[in-house]
Amino acid sequence: MLTEPDPAFNSKMYATVGGPWQWTVREAWTLQDWGRWLRQPGRETWVLWLEGQAAGYAELDAEDAGHHTDVEIAYFGLAPGHTGRGWGAHLLTAVTEHAWNIGARWPDLSPVTRVWVHTCTSDGPHALANYRARGFVAYRTTEEERADGEGSGNAGGG
Repeated sequence: MLTEPDPAFNSKMYATVGGPWQWTVREAWTLQDWGRWLRQPGRETWVLWLEGQAAGYAELDAEDAGHHTDVEIAYFGLAPGHTGRGWGAHLLTAVTEHAWNIGARWPDLSPVTRVWVHTCTSDGPHALANYRARGFVAYRTTEEERADGEGSGNAGGG
């Protein structure tokens, strides 16, 4: 886990990991935007380091509803060149465990009752299988139109 929020690092990883998958929601964020987001309690960045390089990352976003906490794996993925070798499975396993135990690092949070992730057909070809292999199940499936006119099925896991 990055112990100190690093807006430049998260911005770089978002662009590096998300670029091939058309992640665009945060494209226009400034470093100040990143900093505001990262400084919120219950938000964490986990990094897969290989030979001194960031090969993948995940962002956790805990939302305390008063009597329980839901933790979203808000962003997750590997940098180009690091896919297809099982590193995604390793990273997702570790990140999921850290999500369930986030209260140990943020004691003001209510107990975690759900860890979830949102995925879509634009994600990597093995993403859904990886989530399912780690115990995630489809909670809801929707059809949405993409800006380019192509259909995109989305499945939220939890």
